[in-house]
Amino acid sequence: MFPLRAGTKVPQIARAAGGRGFKDATTDVARVTSWWRRWPCANVGMSTGVLFDVLDVDVKVQGDGWQAMWRLAGAGLLAGCVGIARTRNGGVHLFFPASGDRSHSLPFLDFKASGGYVVLPPSRVPGDLPGSSGVYEWLEWVPRPGSPLDWARARRLLCPAPAVRAPRVPGTRASAREARELARVVREAPEGQRNNTLFRALCTALRACLDVQPILDAALENGLGDDEVQVTFQNARRTLGVEP
Repeated sequence: MFPLRAGTKVPQIARAAGGRGFKDATTDVARVTSWWRRWPCANVGMSTGVLFDVLDVDVKVQGDGWQAMWRLAGAGLLAGCVGIARTRNGGVHLFFPASGDRSHSLPFLDFKASGGYVVLPPSRVPGDLPGSSGVYEWLEWVPRPGSPLDWARARRLLCPAPAVRAPRVPGTRASAREARELARVVREAPEGQRNNTLFRALCTALRACLDVQPILDAALENGLGDDEVQVTFQNARRTLGVEP
């Protein structure tokens, strides 16, 4: 555990203050007690990938991860879940024993493992949606060992490999035209949908062996930061199993 600033997801002990953010997490009871004596209104954070991984089912204005979650449940991939918490916008966190995997992301569905963290109940963070409670609360905790979530299988189910076809050669008129059209869609994406639009465009381009540079440039022109663009690009590559 580690403290988050009251009403936020931001680590209380930031790097600027000599801390290491979520890497300061500990199971030492004395240290945790001293933190909450100092910041009694702090929210509660947990580093993932140590004891537990978390499947974060997002609910946002532009969509949600419920359909993807139910597909995973129908395939038996969520049977190892040991705990469920409701999140601030009405989504859920599903807790699994740590797998040793790193964190991954799909639209509206995040797998928080090594290198990530989540907010724990009874924290409060203002929601993004009308009527959101902003409250994190436990729905269920099962006293059993459980089993890790196999993210590789989950990704294959949600993002099956495209049918085999002759790859297009970047630079041909057809491929250049398709890349320009994808870039236009990314450039015109409204705020709040820019990352998801970029992710979908990159997946389409990578499947078709198109040149992704115009798409990345369009995202930057539309106001996304370089770090955001690079993270989304890497997520698209990992989703499709494309080697760098």
